[in-house]
Amino acid sequence: MSIIKKRVLLSVQALVDIAGSELNVLSIAKEFTKMGYEVEIATFRYEDPIKSIIYKHNFNVKNISVEKLDHSEYDLIWAHHFPTIYNILIEKNIRANKIIFSSLSPFEPLEVPPLFVNDLNLCLANSYETKDQLIRENVESDLIYVFPNYAPSEFLEQSYKQRENLKKICIISNHVADELLAAKQLLNSNSIEVDIFGLNHIQEVVTPSLLLNYDAVISIGKTIQFALVMGMPVYCYDIHGGPGWLNDENYSTAKFFNFSGRGFNRHLSPNDIVQELMEGFGSAVEFFSKIKESAKDEFDLTKNLQDLITKIDSMDSISCDDIYRKSKLNKRANKAFIREYEYKNYYRQRTLEIEVDNKKLEEVNETLNTEIVKLLGQIDEVKKRNEFDLEFINESLNKSIQEGIKTKNENLLLKLELDKLKEENDKLHSEILQKEKNCIYLSELTEEKNKLLLNMQNTKLWRIGELLRKNKNRLKKGLKDPKIIVRKLRRKGDDFSTKVKVLLPETRNDSDLPLVSVVIPIYDRTDVLKQSINSILNQTYQNIEILLVCDGSPQNTVDIVKSYESNPKVRTFFFLNNSGNAVRGRNKAIKEANGEYLAFQDSDDVAESDRIQVSLDYAKKYEADVIYGGWRALLDGSRDVGLDNQQEVFSPDCDYKMLKEICVPCQSTVMVKISALRFVGGLKPIMRYREDHELWLRLAYHGYKFKSVPKVLTNLRLHANNLELSFKDDDNHWRDLTLEEHTIIRPLKPKIAYLVAGCGISGGLAVILNHLNGLLNRGFDVMIITEDKCESIEWFPNQKVPIIQIDKVPDNLDVVVATYWTTAYTLENIPAVQKYYFVQSDESKFFESNSKESIAARETYLKDYKFITMAKWLKEWLKLEYGKESVYIPNGVDFSIMNSVVPLVEKKGRLRVLLEGPIDAPFKCMKEAFEVVKDLDCEVWCISTAGKPDPSWRCDRFFDSVPMDKMKHIYSSCDVLLKMSSVESFCLPALEMMACGGTVVLNRFKGLEEFVVDGHNGLVVDLGDIEGAKRAMNMLIENPELREELSANARETAEQWGWERSFDLLEEMYYPSLFEKKEPVI
Repeated sequence: MSIIKKRVLLSVQALVDIAGSELNVLSIAKEFTKMGYEVEIATFRYEDPIKSIIYKHNFNVKNISVEKLDHSEYDLIWAHHFPTIYNILIEKNIRANKIIFSSLSPFEPLEVPPLFVNDLNLCLANSYETKDQLIRENVESDLIYVFPNYAPSEFLEQSYKQRENLKKICIISNHVADELLAAKQLLNSNSIEVDIFGLNHIQEVVTPSLLLNYDAVISIGKTIQFALVMGMPVYCYDIHGGPGWLNDENYSTAKFFNFSGRGFNRHLSPNDIVQELMEGFGSAVEFFSKIKESAKDEFDLTKNLQDLITKIDSMDSISCDDIYRKSKLNKRANKAFIREYEYKNYYRQRTLEIEVDNKKLEEVNETLNTEIVKLLGQIDEVKKRNEFDLEFINESLNKSIQEGIKTKNENLLLKLELDKLKEENDKLHSEILQKEKNCIYLSELTEEKNKLLLNMQNTKLWRIGELLRKNKNRLKKGLKDPKIIVRKLRRKGDDFSTKVKVLLPETRNDSDLPLVSVVIPIYDRTDVLKQSINSILNQTYQNIEILLVCDGSPQNTVDIVKSYESNPKVRTFFFLNNSGNAVRGRNKAIKEANGEYLAFQDSDDVAESDRIQVSLDYAKKYEADVIYGGWRALLDGSRDVGLDNQQEVFSPDCDYKMLKEICVPCQSTVMVKISALRFVGGLKPIMRYREDHELWLRLAYHGYKFKSVPKVLTNLRLHANNLELSFKDDDNHWRDLTLEEHTIIRPLKPKIAYLVAGCGISGGLAVILNHLNGLLNRGFDVMIITEDKCESIEWFPNQKVPIIQIDKVPDNLDVVVATYWTTAYTLENIPAVQKYYFVQSDESKFFESNSKESIAARETYLKDYKFITMAKWLKEWLKLEYGKESVYIPNGVDFSIMNSVVPLVEKKGRLRVLLEGPIDAPFKCMKEAFEVVKDLDCEVWCISTAGKPDPSWRCDRFFDSVPMDKMKHIYSSCDVLLKMSSVESFCLPALEMMACGGTVVLNRFKGLEEFVVDGHNGLVVDLGDIEGAKRAMNMLIENPELREELSANARETAEQWGWERSFDLLEEMYYPSLFEKKEPVI
């Protein structure tokens, strides 16, 4: 049995300097690794000098500014510095069972806890001083765990050998106090050697061997613990001052303040420091020898970490979803902080580079000046030595002087360049100072917001709300993970449904006046769209609602539409694919409208301000069902229509007889009673042209009254891009179809929702998405209702179906389809005209026999729903076991995404076998599949959506969470799909493998008999027969001709399994053809 390592993610703002938080993370990473954890470290900067040190330990470090983390879920996140935890949880949506935040300072802004600190498991403080500050910052006291600076095991294993005299001292600091630098000079003059380790000095990791080279240490912070456990004397002093030699009187206070030097308000002169060092050394040696053992017990990293892990393991897991929801407001603020942080680092690095360049230029300048002086000296020497050769010397002198002048000129140019660089450096320095001020202000602002929000969260009202939200989230988690349900059921009963919130109509008529709905179907308008919408919003009659329906619109158009969503009179709807005309958009409005009347308007037309008022007046006065009127032509010159720009056109009154001859009403002037439109079934998608004429004729055929308004109601744009021009050449066909169709009522296609438990990668959800996309392409109004928080499904190609949350269910659904046993319970709480249950397997088999889940799953098959299945054996099983009739909708293959392509890796004659299925699902029997291939002469590839292969299993290439459109590349790279599942409903991957040119070896599970014939297009073995599967695989390895024959037959089989026949059956089920003819009313 394999042991899966627990995953720990450590985070820190930067891994650059050999300094406090960096060394802290390094030590913790080492200790977790020793304990057998899988450790990953996240940071925003990863550079030398500490990078080369960490590299030696082979730790997995990610710069999360530019790199992805290895996993999306961890057992434990241990975070330092609040920007890192915001980035990990909020930006990257990483999840963990347990999360702790570690604060290493009571004053450093980066160490302030995050807004959601009280939702974490623990908040660590490195001292009681830090704990007091955290409490002042509204961190709950019970949540704070003092985890002091520590000493790793290598320090505990070493001992300091007592010395009588002080001869050698090391100062360890990244911010050496000026008085210590001066004291170093005085000590050196007294023959005491002093070395300094830290920034701008010797950069080296502090180890026991380094410290034991010295008689004493001067430092603050974690180095104190290193020395304490070895019994080595420490002089506690640095930029905050300090108590000096630790002793019985000052030790407790110094420890409270984390040996930082704070708490004493004691700053000494260099002479006083030297005097204390020399006079107190003997007493210090005795004190540290005495306290050594107790320090070992208190600061042992291994012991302290094990104690902490024990405490964390006993705590409940936290809700990352709650944290995400609370912290979305801080998402942009944290991004701004990180951006300023990156700017600051860039300018700091640039300044350092300029300083290095300046130093190099100064060195060159100094060298050149030295050479000039040396040359002139040589000239003088030659003059004195030999007057006789004066002429020769003069010649040499002139030459040398010229070279000197040339060199000096070059030096002058270099100096000018140096001055220029210095000016640039000053400018950069000024910018850096400003950026630092911005960062400080942003940090202070963030801290104030955190405090304000934490205070809000401490109110009674907030906590009551949180309790309600947590209970809701626990229920959602339970639906996704049956193990959670088991635990909850033992305490809380047997309710498996998810709480549903049904949205009431967005627009209510609270007036005595009739509500008028106006529909504007939209594709790709921009500026003219705004004019069109505003012309309706600015009507003199204001009891209106506007329905803006986007039909696969480009983003710039969608952005304009969304800008109107804050207006209470506007309702927006978005289809993600384009239907090719405005019929679907207008029918959507007929379905969704809350008004008594529906007015039509195109997205580029402009209504007169009194259009609605005048239309209502005429409807009331003449008791008319259909009102229309005059229009004004707006021409741009791109189309010859036989009219002048601004010419006004008026339509006469009409009846059924006239409408059979000519289309009288102009659609953008028409207003119709909603009841009439719904009775006759709205516009017909079959009418690609003359769709409005056919609707008017159908309304007249069924006795509805038309009335013309002798006034201009709309300004109509006529241009070369008007859609009707695409069909003008075939006008006779559309006229004949209009006359044929107008006597037939075809009801509006139903509004259909499929209810899913979640949106993760699965074969069952892929089938559902194929249903929905097929229905969408046939003009149905479809959607996905999900019980999780998913907003998109990226893994399925060309997914155009909108996804809504369970708390936003519309109240006007015609059909809702449950798709998993838990959703069958949730469906009871959703209003719909018809309720279906799509059964893709006997889901009671997913659980232990007679468990509450298994029983609850079986009970769903007795519910009063209409049943759908995708396998013949399921249809027979439902009838035999539960007396339920069902509609059989066969599965299919989308050949646009499942077809043979070039292999990812060239096949070189050796059989390549694919094992597919979630490894963590026992009934998929992936372990048994690996057992089959372990000794075979073949290459093994594996795909799993849940779990990874055990390291002991033979696997040449592994893939997880593969998007649907990428699967064909893996199928095409393999020769055989091996499935050893004990339970399958149909095994769609086998059919997909066939479509991509491969064959299959399958267990004899239910469902395969529909498309697999043993020995014809694949090989079938008895359930659980591992030896039989090995023999089948060896047949394919040893007989390439058999393999080719099976693969060719498999391809022919797959070609018979397209989705279109299934879409036909779905349409017949959801939308039975209803024909109704009546004699015309003339």
